[in-house]
Amino acid sequence: MHALGPIRALRPRLQRLTASLVKRRTPIAAEPRDPPRDIALRPSHVFLSRQIPIAVARSRPRAHLVAMAVPPSPKRVNGNKSPKAAKAKAKAPARSPTEDIEDLIGKHPSLASIRDDAPRLRDELLAWYDKSHRILPWRRNFHSHHAPPPPGPQGGDGCEPKEYWAGCDETGAPTNVPRDQYAYGVWVSEIMSQQTQIERVAQYWLRWTERWPDVSSLASATREEVNELWAGLGYYRRAGFLLDGARHVVDNCDTIFPNDAKGLANVPGVGPYTAAAIASIAFDEPVAAVDGNVIRVCTRLAAVTGGGDAAKPSSDAAKAVRLCADWLIDDSTRPGDFNQAMMELGATVCTPKAPACGQCPLRVGCAGAALESAGSSGFKVTDLPEKEKKPEKREERVAVRVVERKGGRRDGVPGPADSSFLLVRRPEGGLLGGLWEFPSANVPDNLEPGDPDFYASCADVVHSCGSSGKFSKSRVGLGEVTHTFSHVRHTYVAQHEVWETSADDDGDEAPPTRGDTAGGREWRWVTATELQTLGLSSGVRKIYELLTKREQAKKAPRESAIGKLFAKKAKRGE
Repeated sequence: MHALGPIRALRPRLQRLTASLVKRRTPIAAEPRDPPRDIALRPSHVFLSRQIPIAVARSRPRAHLVAMAVPPSPKRVNGNKSPKAAKAKAKAPARSPTEDIEDLIGKHPSLASIRDDAPRLRDELLAWYDKSHRILPWRRNFHSHHAPPPPGPQGGDGCEPKEYWAGCDETGAPTNVPRDQYAYGVWVSEIMSQQTQIERVAQYWLRWTERWPDVSSLASATREEVNELWAGLGYYRRAGFLLDGARHVVDNCDTIFPNDAKGLANVPGVGPYTAAAIASIAFDEPVAAVDGNVIRVCTRLAAVTGGGDAAKPSSDAAKAVRLCADWLIDDSTRPGDFNQAMMELGATVCTPKAPACGQCPLRVGCAGAALESAGSSGFKVTDLPEKEKKPEKREERVAVRVVERKGGRRDGVPGPADSSFLLVRRPEGGLLGGLWEFPSANVPDNLEPGDPDFYASCADVVHSCGSSGKFSKSRVGLGEVTHTFSHVRHTYVAQHEVWETSADDDGDEAPPTRGDTAGGREWRWVTATELQTLGLSSGVRKIYELLTKREQAKKAPRESAIGKLFAKKAKRGE
């Protein structure tokens, strides 16, 4: 037998062993099955394992040193792809914007028609807008057929800011309103219009500009004043955005609004859409403002199907909408009017559920309308835009205690018939941040209104507000009311607690009307009249309505038993 016979027999086992010990630095080509015996002639890219002594079974055993070339195990990266493939991918040239556009057109062929017909579509849309646009207090269309902007006050620079908004509810914004004040009015309208009907926005906008006609006056307001005026409009964080934004413009921009979308995006609460809307409407920057109305118009115009949810910026549908809007506004001499026309079209004609396609100025170029008319696979224009199913709203129960203090003194003046209610301010930030509410607390699902601990956390809130004097307390249930927010549905379980002033508490010292809890939350007592004027959320107002309805039912005259009997007989005709 050859001297190396036993070693060759062990070769497969040695290869497996050394392969587990040796780490290759770079991938190499497959090694020959029999490694060369001359180690010195081995290629430089082949790494050798450490020398391993092996006892060979002989009559006179002795140790041998064997050197073996071990092919490395290539490191797997990028899924199941080899390092070579990953490196090739990394070196691949970046795609040009033109290639991305062509890919989108390949997925949504009607985009090519939008690109080619953009000037005609834009002119037809603006012609329709000039004839049909609604009159809104902040809107100003110099090409309007039915509502050209009025000249405005003639006092020149001596006019008060409030004078420029006078009468704009009937005519729209005047011609000579200063540019920064006009930008302020557009900004307020855009923040208010988010997820709110425009008719309701117009009412609040008029009250807002009556009190704070320009950015300087708003910057000097308090958060409580802003919340009070905003009460009932919903999404209360927007009121804080307006206050914070006004202070930012005054403190950091010398009371002058940035005149482009990039600068406006630095104002607190101003996102890409709002920045584009203000920049185009107030400063004539040709940048497309894409909101829900524009998404609906563009997805139907280009028949964008199978591209995902267009409200998500990373989706193909969102990219297609952006292309469509950019092509349509490109080279426009009226970018502000164009953006408002797109939004107007989506709000009044191209509506979500019942679009008036016969009245649409873009019907001739609308791929979605063409597909519906062709009866293609049961397609309807209302199928667009495609949307992902939203998760169900979270359900929460909230225990509420409406604490009413009757009698005693208020501001040092005795009044046995006086009545006041305890309110607590919510922490800043989060849901309804900074607003006043009745003492409340979330309740675990395992507790029912009849359980002793149901109102325990709510009672702790009341106790933390303190009390002075001697009171006799009575409690009665008011029932339940629900209020839905964007992501959660609250069921308020309300209880009315009355504090009657004791006769022994008829001294000279009046009970305090406001203070702070140990946790830093502000509390105050307010009269029923003040309760009507404070900035309370819709949910809190619903709770108060439960109380007023109960009080009205108590005061209503009750029909006697004999009266009920005669009423029944009269109904039967006896």
